[in-house]
Amino acid sequence: MALYWTPRPESRDDAERWDEQGKRWRLFEGEWEQDALDREAEFFSPEVREFLPRPELSRNVFASVNRQIAVLYDEPWEVRAGDADGDDLAVVLTEELLPLCQQRNLYTEGCNECLMRLDIRGEPGKQYLSYRVVPAHMVVCQASKSRPDVPDVVSELRPRVNPNTGLEEWTWETWDVSDPTAPTFKIESIDERGERTDVTDLYVRDETGAPSAAYPYKDGAPIFPYVLYHRRVSNRLWAPFAGMELPFGTLTSAAGWTMWLGGLRDGAYPQRYSIDCDVVGSATAKSGAVAVEYQRLNHLMLLQLRSRGERQANVGQFQPAMDPKSFGEALADFDAGLAIYADVSPSDLQVSRGESGYAIVVRRDGVRRAQRRQMAPALLGDRLLLATAARLANAYLGASLPTEPAEWSIRYGILGQSPEERKALVDETLALLAAGLLDQVTAWMRLNPGATEDDAAAALARVGRVKAAIEGGTAPEDADHSDDGMREEVEAAARGETDDDEGDA
Repeated sequence: MALYWTPRPESRDDAERWDEQGKRWRLFEGEWEQDALDREAEFFSPEVREFLPRPELSRNVFASVNRQIAVLYDEPWEVRAGDADGDDLAVVLTEELLPLCQQRNLYTEGCNECLMRLDIRGEPGKQYLSYRVVPAHMVVCQASKSRPDVPDVVSELRPRVNPNTGLEEWTWETWDVSDPTAPTFKIESIDERGERTDVTDLYVRDETGAPSAAYPYKDGAPIFPYVLYHRRVSNRLWAPFAGMELPFGTLTSAAGWTMWLGGLRDGAYPQRYSIDCDVVGSATAKSGAVAVEYQRLNHLMLLQLRSRGERQANVGQFQPAMDPKSFGEALADFDAGLAIYADVSPSDLQVSRGESGYAIVVRRDGVRRAQRRQMAPALLGDRLLLATAARLANAYLGASLPTEPAEWSIRYGILGQSPEERKALVDETLALLAAGLLDQVTAWMRLNPGATEDDAAAALARVGRVKAAIEGGTAPEDADHSDDGMREEVEAAARGETDDDEGDA
């Protein structure tokens, strides 16, 4: 039996945070019709809402813009940990991890916070490490005294099927390592009155199958299986209302587009009227408590009118109440303006209109800037996540991996330049060189982001040797495989081909 209600946090601050972050999560998941109806109720009077169609949910600027910029994990990453090789790291770098990081990156960008949960799954001898994305609006946390941005107590609201009744019920699952010498773990069911019952023994069993309330994960010290990610590096657990302009504006936009559809249906044609005139062959219909005469017409019919009494009849029409084109363009401009509240520069936005509608596209430069902004907070979370995964793998899977976050090095892949962007950069660089406004070392660094002056000088020296060898018809005295590679690099540069940029963190 499916649950038809959801418990609320006891704290008012957590309840308000859940409302905001839950709304954003629903915008991502396509479950925001009720949110749109609530915004309509604030935006329109009841008399107007009576004639509106169902909420128009196809214009979701919040989800669209965030999906375009939350691409930190779309390119493969490089992960290193001490002397561990690829086979050693495979136990923690599971196939599911990168796709889940992509999902978590999206939620973190849109909701400001998101969590990752780690678990050991499977039967003894066939166990493996598992990850799970946990939305921020499903947890209540307590901050660590030493790190106010890191929790040491997490209570997660989770549905479970009661093994005794076979019915689904809401449970609070609480992990507490605030006192590392006495960590606690418990599962409590909660009813509609808000009363909790400890049901840990009902859901948790030890290796012998007996009920167990012992803290599940230890390697001597307790292992806390949650990692909280932040959109911005901060000194607090939550910033739920930061960036509220974009989700709020998206709901306002939905109200506007709903009105646009209603106007297209009901107000985009002239309203005809008659004074002292009867329509021959008309029918009568009721609009509310008022009887209205009307006649359906087409281009083959002859409309017949008859004057009432001695007064002269008059027939006319009012102009349409709405111009759909200008109304729609105004709403499209409104939507385009919303994107700047997702930290996207107006110069990075491209709004296009065509027969299929309109689109808001974030230019690749803007996406790369967003990726670089995401690196620092993501790196803090990823290092802690992988270090925690290493502790679990060492304790339960027989691995031997570094367990300190600082021992993990992560290199994120950055979205590469498009051919058009690359050509424009090469043309501009060559023009500056020709004008004497740029030296070759700086030019090389412009064309190879991340290169140092020493890298550029060494590369240009190799280019000179290869060029001299080509012109002289002989190989340079110090020719080696690096020069052969340089020849290919020079030829590729001449064709405007380079490797994608990478971000090192």
